Amino acid sequence: NRGIRYFSIISIKDIREYRRPVHLSLRHKALIYREKIINMYRECGIDDDMLGLISAITLGRKDMLDPDQKENFRKSGVMHVMAVSGLHTGIISLFVLNALFFLKRRFNGLRVALTIFFLWLFAFVTGLTPSVLRATLMFSFLHAGNLVKRPVNGINSVLASAFILIMIRPAVIFEAGFLLSFSAVIYIISFYRKLYLKLVPGNYIAERTWQLISVTLVAQAGTLPLTISLFNQFPSYFIVANLIVIPMASLIVIAGCMVPLFHQLPLISHCLALVLNSAAGIASFITRTVATLPMASPGHPGLTTTGCIFLTFAVQSLPFCLSPFCLSIWLQVQ
Repeated sequence: NRGIRYFSIISIKDIREYRRPVHLSLRHKALIYREKIINMYRECGIDDDMLGLISAITLGRKDMLDPDQKENFRKSGVMHVMAVSGLHTGIISLFVLNALFFLKRRFNGLRVALTIFFLWLFAFVTGLTPSVLRATLMFSFLHAGNLVKRPVNGINSVLASAFILIMIRPAVIFEAGFLLSFSAVIYIISFYRKLYLKLVPGNYIAERTWQLISVTLVAQAGTLPLTISLFNQFPSYFIVANLIVIPMASLIVIAGCMVPLFHQLPLISHCLALVLNSAAGIASFITRTVATLPMASPGHPGLTTTGCIFLTFAVQSLPFCLSPFCLSIWLQVQ
């Protein structure tokens, strides 16, 4: 599925020299730029113990992440913040649009074009992975439709981006990240609004909290069958963790993207490093605390493909805002 046909094991002393390929692929160039950004993180003052977490959330490089941190994020139900996809591109899209507010009227076309440009630049430095390509394509379709003043159907945009990715590399359809990402996005587009309108709080903070809870519940419902089938577990306290970790991840993504822009300005870059260290520290503390709670991630015997399909239809048939809670209680009883 990943294009690996052979492998061999050698000793490091057997390596005689390193040669740069004559022609680098676009993805290899993207990975080189990603390493340069990670070096910028180091130079601006990111703590070594937070560097792996920040690199995972902003750039999708998870091999630098401490195994215990990865396990805590998994048990807490917030592992999705490390899979650079719709959440990250949505954050960047909103941030760039709001930052270019002064172009909103007469130069709205330039504003949208710059937003799409920054989205693809972000997709490039994160390694052009299928999940970020899907999200970038989808947001590009949405922005382009709004620019020409034509209503854009969210499901059509998602399916169009999936079609393009499958045409480029058909094996992507078997990857867990591809399946989880599309399931979450389709459920959010289809059901988020209906759930959100069930309860509209009176004040700003309560409304934002309810929005986050609604998105989390819908996304968790959409990925529930795949999560149990692929990983044989279910995070019981995912709502608590997401309420805190997602805002911290948003800060990390925005500040992390600004570091390359202000790397040559020590005062600003060090302030950004302070924000990154603080937000990453809070996210790490919350996930570590949630992961140690009783029955944080109860085991499950797993699902067959047939069971996964059946559970998918069952979740759609039930009030899915209650389904994760019911399943969590059932798993704890088991």
